[in-house]
Amino acid sequence: MFDLQSPIIVVILTYGNRKKYLQHIIQSLAVKQVHDILLVANEVNYDIRKFVASIESEKEITIIENPSNLGSAGGYASALQQIRDNSKFDKSFVLLMDDDNFIDAQVFQKLSYFEKKTDFITNHVWSFYRSNISNAEMFAKPTEYNSKFYNNSINRFSIWHHFHFMVRHNEIHRKYPSVNRLIFAPYSGLFFPTVLLKKVGLPDRRYFLYEDDNDFSLRICRAGYEILQNPQLKIYDQEDAWYAPTNLKKKDRSVFFQTPQLFRPLYMYRNSMFLSKKLLVTNSVLFRINVGILILRMFFQYMPKNKEGIYRFRLFCRALADGDHGQMGKSPWIERERTKA
Repeated sequence: MFDLQSPIIVVILTYGNRKKYLQHIIQSLAVKQVHDILLVANEVNYDIRKFVASIESEKEITIIENPSNLGSAGGYASALQQIRDNSKFDKSFVLLMDDDNFIDAQVFQKLSYFEKKTDFITNHVWSFYRSNISNAEMFAKPTEYNSKFYNNSINRFSIWHHFHFMVRHNEIHRKYPSVNRLIFAPYSGLFFPTVLLKKVGLPDRRYFLYEDDNDFSLRICRAGYEILQNPQLKIYDQEDAWYAPTNLKKKDRSVFFQTPQLFRPLYMYRNSMFLSKKLLVTNSVLFRINVGILILRMFFQYMPKNKEGIYRFRLFCRALADGDHGQMGKSPWIERERTKA
């Protein structure tokens, strides 16, 4: 259980040139509970050590410079490995953050109060609430789903979810008022004791970008922890996620055919296929039915019936095939799509 005497290590992942965000997040961490900051620099294009030295901060900031972009999976894994292997941090807590986040200055006091007020009888970690991506509607529902709800799904899609009688056995009553129990959680805002790393392991570097956080959080659940979220425990974003600008929504799969940053959903769908095969498939026939229906929906329901739409649909199928065959890591052909963005 967290209390205000527990030392906190904050891991921040940055890349490229994100100085305008980085300064804000470091300054927001000037709370006494934060003891150390590990800043992971994935192929930055400026003198990050000089820049960090120019920021007024009393915190000890350790910079891990990766000469190439290792993605979120490799970036966070490099920092968490150092934390796991250093006995100095054995009784600490870790907060993972993106470089465009900043914290609520009272979040740790609120968390300590909430821990004492509520009888959490199980091992648990926290996913701090982010208003631009967290689902506020879930807090009002009397029931939740366990991790088996997502068995044989692909990118959270399963045709069986439309038939309540087939999934109701995976429905559970809400355990705590005003608290969601999550199965999948982003890295950003994930708060956990360092001892968890020895039980769960590190992020899987094979993903490179996207879905590695869902792999990590699913393994946390399967290690016997609950991932909790309360809307009063917040961190904030300085910019929108790639699927959030204008009217694009992640749940609307037409975003694949609209976003100018096509490389992002290509990695997402490739890695979703890999994640499902690695951790979610219990019945290969049911899984292949879901994959087939998803492909048909993308073609008939979402794909614009023009040259660009067909081009993107073919890339979608190629990404799924790569994930199916375990062709992971940084993809040369997906990276070519990045250069077009």
